[in-house]
Amino acid sequence: MEKLTKEEAEQVSRLLGGRSTLGEGLQLYNALIGRGIAFPLEWEEKVLELCIAEDPERGDILQRYRHVLMSLGKPVPAGIESRCAAFAKKSEYGTDHQQAAAQYHQRTGLSDTESEFRELAERMRPFTMTSFERMYALFKAVEFIEAAKISGDIVECGVWRGGSMMLVAHLLVKLRRTSRSLYLFDTYEGLPRPDESKDVDIWGNRAIDGWRPRRTGDESSYWANASLDEVRANMLTTGYPPERLHFVKGMVEDTIPESAPGQIALLRLDTDWYESTRHEMQHLFPRLSLNGVLIIDDYGHFAGARRAVDEYVAEHALPLLLHRIDYSGRMAIKIARA
Repeated sequence: MEKLTKEEAEQVSRLLGGRSTLGEGLQLYNALIGRGIAFPLEWEEKVLELCIAEDPERGDILQRYRHVLMSLGKPVPAGIESRCAAFAKKSEYGTDHQQAAAQYHQRTGLSDTESEFRELAERMRPFTMTSFERMYALFKAVEFIEAAKISGDIVECGVWRGGSMMLVAHLLVKLRRTSRSLYLFDTYEGLPRPDESKDVDIWGNRAIDGWRPRRTGDESSYWANASLDEVRANMLTTGYPPERLHFVKGMVEDTIPESAPGQIALLRLDTDWYESTRHEMQHLFPRLSLNGVLIIDDYGHFAGARRAVDEYVAEHALPLLLHRIDYSGRMAIKIARA
């Protein structure tokens, strides 16, 4: 320990003897800390007592004083203990914990996820419109059906550039589990015409008003348009066996159920609109294996998608926990037959 100056040694003597002022105690503390000299807890105890004498209700000082006493093996006076307890309660009760949680979420980003996912998600960014939260839900769903040995193939309705299925394929290749067939249903000509009244987004905007300026036909548009050739080329970069990749072009109302597999382990629905989502639920959910995973991409974003799912669940009295992935996505495990 660096030697104290004569004046500092005198200040310590006065502090320990109860003859120091708060200003002198803080001056001594700052001087020693500024020179990298440790300030012993016994000295800090005396400075804190002076602080409390001047401001007996300052919660952070009370808590630090309690900590110092406990570290020194000394009893904490009942008055200090009760004031610390009251301060802690007031602080906790007065905190907006939901806002704090939102801030923690923003600061954390993806750092709580596996490094393998973060690397894969970054690579898939140009190929999908889904959030990282929905990408992670899909990542974990694939891990789940493999670990649980859920029988069936993997089906996605509404694929855009293929990013979600690319993530699935990359993960399955990494896991060395490439026996499942992957089905990609899409018009491959952009989003078809939405319903004018049912297909409204969460902010009240009618989808038809966004679709009309991008319309190229009654069942096609420039909205979320990626060709079959582009999606096929993207999928082939994953290294997944080409013979197990099935690209089904057309309106799902025309291609499902005829072109769908008989058993599904993971079903991801992302066609946005009421009619297509209802058709998919009617024909594909019954083919989803028990304990298979259902993911609805636009449940929160588009009222039509939500309505289609809710109607189907209600009509069949399904015990289905639609877990919220983010503001839009929902995920469930099928525990009963439709």
